[in-house]
Amino acid sequence: MDFVGYTDASYNNVALEGGWAYAIRDSNRKVVMEGSGWAGKSTPSQLELLAIYEAAKAMPYEGECEIVTDSKESYQYAIGLMTPHTGNRIQKALRDVATAKGIRFRWAPRSTSKGNRRAHQLARLAMDRGYFRMTTHISWRNIPIGIKLG
Repeated sequence: MDFVGYTDASYNNVALEGGWAYAIRDSNRKVVMEGSGWAGKSTPSQLELLAIYEAAKAMPYEGECEIVTDSKESYQYAIGLMTPHTGNRIQKALRDVATAKGIRFRWAPRSTSKGNRRAHQLARLAMDRGYFRMTTHISWRNIPIGIKLG
């Protein structure tokens, strides 16, 4: 396999938001590309599927490419066995990209490879960054304006 993309998502059940990420390794097992992001008002499945889609977009056109996910549900969405209640557009877009680039998908439950660990770290950081932005924004709005000191 010339390129293997590992994907993961991290979700905050209280805030209903989370982060997604991918790490792409070449045949020498060197990470050649990483990506991550944050999404509010989402579900864990949407985040996992978004991570797979973004990894597929980042994959090169040449060489054999495979994307590995630890989410069985998202794997089934990616290969077309299931259709999500929401996100049909992203599933179709994923299929179009995967077909154009010849990408294969694989489900690896609780993968412990370095690529998957890196994707998990990035997803967690993306979730934390998004949560930090949201909470700091809210806290700044609560600061009274126009207070005279002294």
